[in-house]
Amino acid sequence: MGDVRLWWRMPGETEVMTLLPAPDGEAVFHFAPFVNDAAHPHLAFRGRPQPTSPPEPGTLTLLPPPEEDFRPTSRGEHLAAIRSSLQAIAQHELEKVVLSRVDLIPAGESSPEAAFNAKCAEYPDAFVYLLHHPAAGTWTGATPELLLKRDGEAYETVALAGTRRTDVRTEWTAKERSEQAVVVEYIERVLQRLGVREVEVGTVRDRIYGRIAHLESQIRFHSAQSLTHIARSLHPTPAVGGAPLHAALRFIERTEGRSRGYYSGFLGLDTPTGGALFVNLRCMQWLADGVRVHAGGGIVDGSDPDSEWDETEAKIASILSGLRP
Repeated sequence: MGDVRLWWRMPGETEVMTLLPAPDGEAVFHFAPFVNDAAHPHLAFRGRPQPTSPPEPGTLTLLPPPEEDFRPTSRGEHLAAIRSSLQAIAQHELEKVVLSRVDLIPAGESSPEAAFNAKCAEYPDAFVYLLHHPAAGTWTGATPELLLKRDGEAYETVALAGTRRTDVRTEWTAKERSEQAVVVEYIERVLQRLGVREVEVGTVRDRIYGRIAHLESQIRFHSAQSLTHIARSLHPTPAVGGAPLHAALRFIERTEGRSRGYYSGFLGLDTPTGGALFVNLRCMQWLADGVRVHAGGGIVDGSDPDSEWDETEAKIASILSGLRP
């Protein structure tokens, strides 16, 4: 792994893990982008997982900012993008599209090591990680969303979509339920094409993440195919892209105006007997001049631009909880 440094903590566990580099190691840690491109390749590190101490502040040296433009997305820009997507939906070019924005927090007293430790304490049911890579940069995240989990030939994935603040209202709207149903239908179609066995779709339930709630359905199935093969077939789902998927991805490329990089990609560990990959949400990229924070939301017919902006604000607030300088 060279200059790569890596820590993670699995959902529901307390032990912090790292990967001991080993060419003959059977475990592979994946860090994949939203969409593969020359600047953001799919990274894979081979080795042996082992328990380790939590990272101490000052362990990592942050990289200087890249030459590409990382200015924050303004409210006006994001609202204009949402209105453009609603027009495309009204013209039946899209059924759903997920639009993201980026915020820039100037460098302060916080650090990626402190962020990792804080998120481990704040979100016990999330996958929490800290990755430092000379090409990808330094990333931390605490993601609530499983992409794919394997135990032998038994698999599990989730269809997660819709967002509301738990302190504002308690009822889900038809728009939010429709958004989540789109993800369920997409996953079922992909699994059917892959020819997996014994697909079971669970009931829709609330998934609480701090002060934010989502709608989630567990989907279980069996297959002899590899974890990464099925993951690449599923990713990106409409939960981070939209539907129809390829039309939504083209719209995102035109409208967002910047590469998402590793935000809304996937990451996690694959071993010969099992593994788990998670969607890279609620994440931050740390650079010497500050922190890039990414957040997005699904736009469907009936979405309100101002409410969608407020949703991204709530997500960014949850990411920065206790960390804002």
